[in-house]
This record gives sequence, structure tokens and C-alpha cells, in this order.
Amino acid sequence: MKQHYFFQGISLLLISFLLLIACREEAKQIQNFKNMEGVSIQYKKLSEISGLKESVNKIKKEFNINNKFNKGIEELDLDEENVLVMNLKDSGKLISINVNHDVSETSYFVMNLNILQHNGIETYYLTKYIPSNGKPFYSYSDFIGTIEVYDIDGNLITSSTPSPTAMHMHFILGCYAYVINNNAGFWQIQSVACVDGCSCDSGGGGNGSTGNGNNSGDGGYSGDGSNGGGYGGGGGEGGGNSNPIFPNIPTQDFLEQKRYQGFLNQLTQQQLQFLAEHDDYNNNVFNYLKSLNFNPSNYNLMSVVINHFMSNTNNLGVHVQWQDIAPLFPFVKQFLQDNPDTQDKEQIFARIKAFKILIDQNPNALLNIPCDELPQWQSIATHQVPQSVKTKMQNIKNQTNYYTNWEITDLDDGLGARLNMDLFPVKITTMPDKPNGQKYTHSEFFEFFRKNINLFAEKFTPIVDNYYGIDDTALWNSTNPLGALIHIKIPLDDGTVVCSGVSTNTWIFSTVKAPLDWYHDGVHPVAGNRAFSFYTNPDGSITIYTRGVDRVSHNYSDTTSILNHLIETGAFLGADILWSGMQDKLKLYIDTHGGSANIVQSKKYRPDYNKIKNFIKGNAPLSSLGCH
Repeated sequence: MKQHYFFQGISLLLISFLLLIACREEAKQIQNFKNMEGVSIQYKKLSEISGLKESVNKIKKEFNINNKFNKGIEELDLDEENVLVMNLKDSGKLISINVNHDVSETSYFVMNLNILQHNGIETYYLTKYIPSNGKPFYSYSDFIGTIEVYDIDGNLITSSTPSPTAMHMHFILGCYAYVINNNAGFWQIQSVACVDGCSCDSGGGGNGSTGNGNNSGDGGYSGDGSNGGGYGGGGGEGGGNSNPIFPNIPTQDFLEQKRYQGFLNQLTQQQLQFLAEHDDYNNNVFNYLKSLNFNPSNYNLMSVVINHFMSNTNNLGVHVQWQDIAPLFPFVKQFLQDNPDTQDKEQIFARIKAFKILIDQNPNALLNIPCDELPQWQSIATHQVPQSVKTKMQNIKNQTNYYTNWEITDLDDGLGARLNMDLFPVKITTMPDKPNGQKYTHSEFFEFFRKNINLFAEKFTPIVDNYYGIDDTALWNSTNPLGALIHIKIPLDDGTVVCSGVSTNTWIFSTVKAPLDWYHDGVHPVAGNRAFSFYTNPDGSITIYTRGVDRVSHNYSDTTSILNHLIETGAFLGADILWSGMQDKLKLYIDTHGGSANIVQSKKYRPDYNKIKNFIKGNAPLSSLGCH
């Protein structure tokens, strides 16, 4: 028999430490038979049953040569430690041995090798219990599904889908015909009859209602067992015995340990030794795999996890805490599947930790930007909102119990290092005409651009809300819009901003967390500041632009923060659509109103996923991240 409890080359002591040998729930199963006169049931080891080892060896030899059975089982691998033995009152025995096989969730079933002993005759057959939901079951009363019966060569004899309360099936094995049914959660043999044309030394059945079966076995298969001869033949009407047989179903502990063994079999001796010496890690690995139904797709991840623990544990007992890295498991599993060429996989958790420390200390570390350009965004990133605007926002907030609404959100309110820096410029070489036919001055057109911004980027709407006493329409259209609250229609996710800065050639919007209701849009998709400005070029032309520095506001993973840095989101995409559309409409307006303009290539500096990926894969140092 294949030693399914042991990993080749590993000592019995090591594996026994890792596996909690499952206790059979004998008391529970025996309870079904306690009131049945002359019937006893117990679990024994195969070696404890006289003569059974020789019978099993004969069966296994015959099975391996002639097997036509489902190829999911390559050989007859039996659980020799937990053999169910039912002693029947006519000195017969029903022996049921669980057949070990692949117990993955998608192919779960229970298979038994059954040995029926009576009057010196042994009959062998296989029963297969296939649950309809494909999931493990731990008692026959919980079983709903299909039962298949095979002869020892693997030929399907019969198949049935019993109801929980009633079942009737029959099958023929050699010269013997069996009629069995389900009675209150356990099997009963209703009759054993000799097949016509056979000469049976014993075990003949009755011939129906007359009950004329005889001990010589000459009774035919006509006996249906309901009124006639029972197991062992003979008996008049109603006089046949009704002897139960019972499926040998692995207990939950036994099955879980067996499935865990499938994982342990893939580990190295060093990994097994480590788990044996650190039972806390062993228990955590077992429970994690158990929570995922021991799906083999998680084995590689757990092997990497064990190696990580091994490389970060010393003789002083200093080691990594399971809870510190467990939130990273889903990301690491997917990352390793997508990047099988990752180097030093056991160090991936250490690299992720270093990555997090880096971005906590330096939010710019992930930007793929020339270092000399960073100062160009510094002023907008560090913009200070005037006290007058803060006071206005506080007065609005004081009117509601929702204390986190009507707040200005800055870069610190964004998530992690998902930092965005973008620039969308338009160069005007010839100023457009005013309605009176004269050319706009630079300042005049910039003022026209602000007050009529909906001509260029739909849609900016001053907030009007009688409940909060807000009507910023006039404020926005004045010469000093400082403090005006504006709702912006942003593709994919709207947002509210407040005008938090004004000068002769610039205004600045800061993001706002508004209430989330029928009239307001909740949290702005990004947190930060955006400037609208212009400057004069040496050739006399001007460039109007918007420059923003912000971070996403929404969390895309509550357990694995790194996902928030690596997943491309709609927040920046929506802004890109809005501001690139503004460039197109601004150029079109100028060109169709007597002027001339050109769109200047936009700049967008964001985290470079390829750089991050190469670092996590172990193909680049941490210093490769950051500006260049």
C-alpha cells in the first residue's frame, strides 16, 4: 500500500508532528445500530483482522491487472488504518475500506472497497458516493447525490440517485444477486439470491412471497427480498434477515489532514523540518489552506510563504508575524502567477515592505519624472488655502451632523503614493476677437476663459443649495471668485471643488468632500489642487494651461494597500478626458474667432508600474524607483 501519511525520505516522527491523525467518530456511527439485535460495528486496522490482508492483496493484484474503472484512481490505495467491520448475527461480516484518491473540491467523492463474508464465501465490490454539490460530506444522512456500484474489475454494475428516505437498487456479482435499500440512513441487504444457471453452495435466496429458498442455494433471483428469503437464503414469508451495511465515510478531520498531506508532499525536507519546529506557522498554513478548501492553486504561494519565514527566522526566536504578511497573499499569489520569472521569491514580501516604507517616506518615489521638473509642480502641490476659505467651509459644515462633509481635501487625504502630476497647455499665437471685433488682451481673454469655462470643458456649475445657504453663482462670475464652490462634471466620477486661490494670471481649485445625496456628489475622485494660469512666451504669444497635483481618493483594496498603487483607475482617466477635451475646445474657439492656437503636448507623470514590477520581481534595486 502506498504510504499516504508519509513524505518519502522524511521520518515518521516529523510527519506525525505535522499531521493530527483524524479520530474516527465511532460512537456517532455505532449509535445507528445500538438497538439492532445481533449487529455490531467497529473500526480496526487492516492488520488486526485475521486473513483480511491476504484477501486485500488478492483484490489489489486483480484490480491493477484488470481495472477498467474511472482513471481518476491509478491504483487501489486503501486506508488500512480505519477499516469498518460490521459483524452480522448469522456470523457474516461486511467489511468496508475507504479508497484514497484525489480529494480536490471539484472531483470529491467517497469510494469504498466492500468485502462481504458469509459461509466461507467472499464477495467483493466497490461503491462510489458522488455528492451532487461536489463537496465533502461526513455522514451518510447528509449525503445527497449518486451512488455507483462496480465489480472488482471496475465495471459499472448499477447506479442510483436515492432520496434521503427511500432507495432500492439491485446488482449482480458473479453468481450472486443482491437487492439493497436505504433504511433510515443506512444500507440494508434485502436479499442475496443465486443467479439462474449457477450452482451456489450457500447464500441462496427465496423465491418471493412463498419463501421457499433453501440452504443449497438453488433458489433463483426471483426473490425480491421484501417478503421472501433474506441474506443467506431460506426463510418463509417475511422470515428473511435484514442485515445492514454502512458506507465508510472519512471524518472531517481525517479528510482535512489527508488534503493537507497533499500539500506537504510537495515540500522539501528543509521546509517540513521548519514546520515541525514551528507549530504556529504549521497551524497557520493548515488553516489558510483549509479556508480555501485546500485548492492546489494556493500551494505555490504557501511554499513561498514558508521559505520567507525560513529566511527571516533566527535562533533567538525572532521571526515574521503571520498577520503582518497575510493581507498580501492575494496580491502575491496573482503577481507570481503573472510573473513566474520572479527572482528569490521568498524575498517578495521583504521587497514589498521596503516598497511601502519608501513611498511612506517619499510620495514622489514612484513618479517617472525628470528630477529637474519636480520644482515646477511644487508650488501647486504645497498651495496653502486662505483662512477666509477655510472659515466659509467650516460655517457650512457647522450646519450638519455629518462632520466629515464640506471639507477641503488635500494631498494628505489621498491614498498612498498614487500621485498624479499633469499639465495640459494650449499656445495662442494670435489672440481671438472680442464681440466688438477688437482683439482680446492676454488678461481679458484669460478672464473670459474663466467665466465661460463651460464653452471649453463641460460642465462647471456654481453650487446653489438653499439648505446650506449657498449660492455662489454671482461670486464665481465676479472679478474675485475666491471661495466659490463649483460642481464639475467629470467623466466616470463627478466632483466638487472650491476656488482657493486667485491672482492676476491664475486661479486654483482645491478638491472638496461634499455630502453624497441627490444634490451633491460626495468625495471628489482625487484629492489635491489644480491651477489654471497663463504665461507670456518670448515671442509675444501666451500659453494657457491647467496644472494639477493630486492623488486618488478611493481605496481599491481594504487589505492590500499595494493594489492601490498598482491598479490603474478611472480617477485619472476621467480627468485626462476632461482636460484634453478642454485643449481641443479652446483651440477650436480661438481658431474660429479670428485667432490662432496650437495644442501643446500634455505631460502626465504617474507611478511607473514597470519600474515597480521589476523591483518586486527582484530584477531592479530599490534605487531604480523615483525621479531620473
